[in-house]
Amino acid sequence: MTQSLTKRELEQYLLQSLNMGLGSVLQGETSYTNSFDIVVREDGFIFIPRLPAGFIIDDNLYQKIFLNCECFSLSAVHFIEAKFCLFCCIENR
Repeated sequence: MTQSLTKRELEQYLLQSLNMGLGSVLQGETSYTNSFDIVVREDGFIFIPRLPAGFIIDDNLYQKIFLNCECFSLSAVHFIEAKFCLFCCIENR
């Protein structure tokens, strides 16, 4: 029997995974240095970089985020890779 995660627990889990997995890719920038955050939604999650960013935001970063999340995923959480990434501005929360 698998235990389901709350939205907040999943956000914390993914954020910790990204901090560990992307540390070298992002040249040491993590959520602890306020370089990025994530928001979990019903249809996936949003990676929110803080701008101006000290790392390159491109398709390569997207692929690394996907691979990181896939490697650290729980048995109850499955990630399906999209064929592209979309960069857009969203209003502050």
